[in-house]
Amino acid sequence: MVGMTLENPGDRNQQVTEDAAQELIAQWRQKIEDNPDEVVETLDLSNRTYTVAAMRTICNFLRDRVSFVKNAVLHDIIASLPTDQGLEVLEGVSTLLQDSPLEHLDLDDNALGIRGVHRCRNIISLPTLQFLSLQNDGLSAESMTDIDAMIENKENLRTVRIYNNMIGVEGAKATGNILSKCDNLTYFRYEGCRPQPEGTDGIVGGLASVVRRNKSHPLEVIELEGTIEGESVEKLCNDVLENIILRRLRLYDCSLDSERSQSVLVALEGQKRLEHIDLSNNEIGASDRFGPVILNNGATLKAIKLENTELTSRGVERLCRALNNANTPLALEELDLKDNQIGTRGAEALLAARDAMPNLQVLRIDDNSFSEEVLERLQTTFGDVLLEMENNEDDFDYDDDLPEEDEPEEEDNLEGVVAGMAEVGLIPDDDDVSL
Repeated sequence: MVGMTLENPGDRNQQVTEDAAQELIAQWRQKIEDNPDEVVETLDLSNRTYTVAAMRTICNFLRDRVSFVKNAVLHDIIASLPTDQGLEVLEGVSTLLQDSPLEHLDLDDNALGIRGVHRCRNIISLPTLQFLSLQNDGLSAESMTDIDAMIENKENLRTVRIYNNMIGVEGAKATGNILSKCDNLTYFRYEGCRPQPEGTDGIVGGLASVVRRNKSHPLEVIELEGTIEGESVEKLCNDVLENIILRRLRLYDCSLDSERSQSVLVALEGQKRLEHIDLSNNEIGASDRFGPVILNNGATLKAIKLENTELTSRGVERLCRALNNANTPLALEELDLKDNQIGTRGAEALLAARDAMPNLQVLRIDDNSFSEEVLERLQTTFGDVLLEMENNEDDFDYDDDLPEEDEPEEEDNLEGVVAGMAEVGLIPDDDDVSL
């Protein structure tokens, strides 16, 4: 059976009155009549503010037409309404869809709060739900505890997105409890919710619990913000990252020091389909653990983001050496090294690695220190790929303060890494692999 989408075109955040709702219904009625063999599968009311009368009119029209609705896109539908009216609008659409086989529910950018959550209970609790997005919704710890209780069939959830809510420690723990029962979770985002170390521990524990039960767990995307300390780092690395096949990892501002960042990179060495890695706002320093990650994921890895990670020129040299020694054509499209401690040596390494990055579309290296001459060479070599350098420091060189250290021969070290990976079957044992 073919599905159709009913949506509300027009200016963003425009208020929909009862008269405007009638005009919208006339368009929908014509579309339905023109496509008699199709059913309504997606209802998109997003980015418009609906008065109570308008929502009542829309619900009356749709009441017998939502039996097959799987997707409800409801973000930002009560902006600027008085609280009681906003709650009534939410309850109206929730009641409308309470018997629909809803799989996808987007409630982003609505001031839900605890009362809004309860007004949406009928759709949040649907056993068919696979996608739940609660971003910028004014949620509290109590809200998350109630949502945990509402969702009975957590094993059906595949995507959970929670962003920019005042959830705190207890809300993070409730989220961790939800995750611990999400046996089919593939995508998880939790950022801007102030979990603190104790709350983050609950989230990591929830992920670790479900992955431990199922070593072939389908989790592919983790986007997490919040301090990760002590045993939580071990749980994340040993129980989660080493036991799933990732496409995307974002650990933003997780207070990872260089040792913990190293642990994360080591845990990623066995990945083979990684497309995106973002460790921004943590400490990387002069890490030498990118080699195995790039060697194993060169054909898929499209983005490396290391903004504000205290990355030095020595770290860039090691990163670029790995790029130059990848045994497959690199897919890399974006390299973000902004706001670090990179000087001339790092720039030279990037220039030498240009040919190894044929698909590069974006290079961010602003807020570092390059002389005018070095900057001109970078601009000539990378052209439009190099984004604006408004905050480049050209009157000093971070490399002047780069501490001296006794380092192993990098080429020998990388050769050993490659040989070891080939021995355990992570990469082909190929005499033609370039070192």
